[in-house]
Amino acid sequence: MSYGLQITGDDGRLWISPDFVPLNFQGKIAFSGNGSYDTGVSASNRMMFFVRNSAAFIAADFTLSQSGTWIINVSSANGGGTFYIFADIATIKSTYGIAVYSASGKLLWCTDMLPLMLRRINNPQAITNTNYTVETGINLAVYPGIVSTYRQVLNPGQNIFIYGYMGCGAYGTTVTISKMYTEQLSGGTPEPARFKQEFLYIDVSLYD
Repeated sequence: MSYGLQITGDDGRLWISPDFVPLNFQGKIAFSGNGSYDTGVSASNRMMFFVRNSAAFIAADFTLSQSGTWIINVSSANGGGTFYIFADIATIKSTYGIAVYSASGKLLWCTDMLPLMLRRINNPQAITNTNYTVETGINLAVYPGIVSTYRQVLNPGQNIFIYGYMGCGAYGTTVTISKMYTEQLSGGTPEPARFKQEFLYIDVSLYD
């Protein structure tokens, strides 16, 4: 970059510049279980969401759809919580402060916006079918999704096995990982087990 402003995080990584479009905090949405939740973010924008649950070991399947705006669809949920929504949208609300624009004049960030401060922590158990937690030391919301798949052979000769996957949530200061789906399969060749190496999460004290 030969012009403009650069802001780096305490880890030395580039955080904000005219050449980098940050995701800014747009607000929180409470969810109580299965259903469709409108984020209010235009489908033409990039969007990312994090989940903080109202109890431990709450699991759900989350999918995204578009209807002019991004919609978070929740299924197979055994509880609720809060979504933290981030998007590449910046809005000036004050008459003072700093604003960062792209070379084309688009507003990328200003001091009225809270940019995404992403944290990472390793997945210590990788492939397992046992519920577990990962302590972060801070109140958090996690980027949700499937953490790992697993399989357990019941009858090698007939290729009968148990297949399932684990999902993650967040409660208090821990990432909580729990079973989301299990089925018995017969015949065929089971897919190899896969897992996510890291959990992505945020410190919710920055956004509450």
